[in-house]
Amino acid sequence: MKKLMLVILSLPIILSIGLLALGFATHYWYKVKWVVESDIPFESEKWKNGTIPQTLGNSIEPYRHRMISDLLENKRLVGKPKQEVINMLGSQRNYMDDIYQESYWLTSENGTDIDPIAGKNLVLTYNDKDILINAEIVTWEH
Repeated sequence: MKKLMLVILSLPIILSIGLLALGFATHYWYKVKWVVESDIPFESEKWKNGTIPQTLGNSIEPYRHRMISDLLENKRLVGKPKQEVINMLGSQRNYMDDIYQESYWLTSENGTDIDPIAGKNLVLTYNDKDILINAEIVTWEH
């Protein structure tokens, strides 16, 4: 009878500790998620280091998707010569069908294996004089 009474009396304490731990874990998760997903200023070196192998290999945090707003809103890419854009963003292998377009990986989401199922790229379009005429974020899904 004493053991049963002890269990009944300690149950609220155990539940309170569990709820407190859950509250801290939830707070921590949302705090970390906010920091990871918040926008940051564009930095050329971080952008250049934010390639797919480096971010998927977890050697660095994928910054590109967090810098894209600042890049497009404040760096005035449209109208710049291609070489100036390459100096800012780094050279890029061109997987686009159009010779006047280049694509920079921003982020991707993987399914149950390593193959991406969705993502975002920055697609740049140049004219025949290698002047940037359009910069847009393209979302894709498989």
